[in-house]
Amino acid sequence: MNSTRPDNLIARLIQADKPADVIDAGAACLAGTLGGFEWVRSRHSLERRASGSCREVIQLEKSKWNRSGHLIKFIVASLTVFDDDLGAWRRAHPELTVHRPESVESIVCSSSFLEPECVVNRRPKSARPPLR
Repeated sequence: MNSTRPDNLIARLIQADKPADVIDAGAACLAGTLGGFEWVRSRHSLERRASGSCREVIQLEKSKWNRSGHLIKFIVASLTVFDDDLGAWRRAHPELTVHRPESVESIVCSSSFLEPECVVNRRPKSARPPLR
């Protein structure tokens, strides 16, 4: 079993070459940095049990262009908070809530980051137009 100590995770990330290995190591490093999160490889997500019935999920998405020996990229695609007690309440009180598919009944909030990529302006400050 791989150690979850930060030094070992960073070494694992540096030594990884295959996209799946890089993403696993990178996600494990991210989970260690955030505290309390665990990498769930089968769902490509970082998950943490918060208080009681709450579960926080950070969904990761890998690039279809990832290749061994090249830049390997993954992004945070979404953040979702689930509360099993809320899902139970919604099922018990359908007249007081919007009908939802069972798979999303327990969602408290969700946010997607699937926005167009940002372009960073690399021109020197002296070449930039002044802010108005």
